[in-house]
Amino acid sequence: MKPTIGRVVIFTDTSEEFRKRNNGYSTAPATVVRVWNEQGTVNLKVHLDGPQDDWQPSTMFKDEWDKSFPNSSLVRYWSWPEIVGRPQRSEDVVLGPGPQHGPDQRLLCDQVKDADGSVRRV
Repeated sequence: MKPTIGRVVIFTDTSEEFRKRNNGYSTAPATVVRVWNEQGTVNLKVHLDGPQDDWQPSTMFKDEWDKSFPNSSLVRYWSWPEIVGRPQRSEDVVLGPGPQHGPDQRLLCDQVKDADGSVRRV
């Protein structure tokens, strides 16, 4: 997946300064406002747990951060949010014929497999 302007991601910064501005937390949702390169370096508008937003320029994707700073005690990167209650792999999706469609057409069934392995209807 590639970041695009307007996508919501998770920003992580373990610095004490950031945590003070974010009500003690090191993660916050953020909106991508500029994409700089194919490796995923972006500018972010971070939505802090408080009355102000924060601008984070030239923020690396987690995988690139880990490669560039493998032994760093501080962390400052963005990552994709976890998807909960949605199919994670193609084998988790149950396919079946749709009752309102002809026999040649198929659509996604309304069942998903949760993280704990249970199947539910949505």
